Amino acid sequence: MTLDEIIAELKDYNGVFPKAGVEAAVREREAITPHLLQALDEAVDWEPDVASENWHLPIYALYLLAQFRETRAYPRVVAICKIPHEALDRLLGDTLTEGLDRILASVFDGDPALIKSVIENPDADEYARSAALSALAILALEDIFPRTELIAYLGDLLRGGLEREYSNAWNELVRVVSDLHAVELGDDCLAAYEEGLIDPGMIHPDDLDEVFSKPADKVLTAAREQRGGLIDNTVHEMQWWAAFRQEKPGKVKGLNTADRAFARRIQKANKEKRPAHPPDRAAKKIGRNAPCTCGSGKKYEKCCLAKAVGR
Repeated sequence: MTLDEIIAELKDYNGVFPKAGVEAAVREREAITPHLLQALDEAVDWEPDVASENWHLPIYALYLLAQFRETRAYPRVVAICKIPHEALDRLLGDTLTEGLDRILASVFDGDPALIKSVIENPDADEYARSAALSALAILALEDIFPRTELIAYLGDLLRGGLEREYSNAWNELVRVVSDLHAVELGDDCLAAYEEGLIDPGMIHPDDLDEVFSKPADKVLTAAREQRGGLIDNTVHEMQWWAAFRQEKPGKVKGLNTADRAFARRIQKANKEKRPAHPPDRAAKKIGRNAPCTCGSGKKYEKCCLAKAVGR
């Protein structure tokens, strides 16, 4: 395939995964990389309309550049993370919660400042902020970024670096604390729970205590596997997507047993990244040890909170 043919194959969505085009792009890595970077530049200013709804080149560009470990994509991916919510959601779709973190980690150039600029930006999409936090977790779990340095940063976020207002970024923050076995941040997390900043339906304080009671090496190993690591193969990452087929995961032709297991593992991990329902913000303003507002006379933790999380 010529370069123009590859780009044309990847440009528009037609319901069929362009395997031949993706594989050709990998073979033509050097020649196609500038075009993929340009697609990310254009995505930053993209305004969704009917004529451009099927423009999918940026999605392939994100995964391919991640596979290439192309650090020139790093500032571009960060810029995409900062575009307004509606455009970001329509541009990335499920990739916002099911791949953006691993893409960010894969193009990381060694300087965490840009990722932190997403995390600390209250105007950024809450799931983009969560992806940025998750990207740092992946980098630490893969021994690319110092775990101790990340734990210190998480402490800064818990103690004022993140605005004291509920968002999914807080849920991901405590999840990263859990995955890194950052026992020293347990009290800070508890304080955030009591302020209603974290949805206990996502990760309950008792779950956090249980994780902290386990050996650190086992927790880190499990977290490394669950988060999926860096992007290594765009075909295996995308070919099983429901958008490209009708079969269940694991039935896609061309995937071996290991690849199918990988796809199922990523799916399972991604289910935990977006709340199944909007959290009850009013309820979260009640301290765990405060009297329950239902009038039962019990502590909130032992009454309606316990019912809400199925305990």
